[in-house]
Amino acid sequence: MSQLGVQEYSRERKFREQMKGWLELVRLYWPECPAALANNGAFLELNRGIAVVPRRTA
Repeated sequence: MSQLGVQEYSRERKFREQMKGWLELVRLYWPECPAALANNGAFLELNRGIAVVPRRTA
């Protein structure tokens, strides 16, 4: 929670619910987003992703 710079939550469950909502919003605009919450909700897992804007070749 502190790494994201968000307010302190009285319950971790509330933070996980907020995080889940943020990820759903991100996926509306970036369906291939490589982030996901761990099954137990304790971690944000990041996998390799494809760049949103591919690099140009010279």
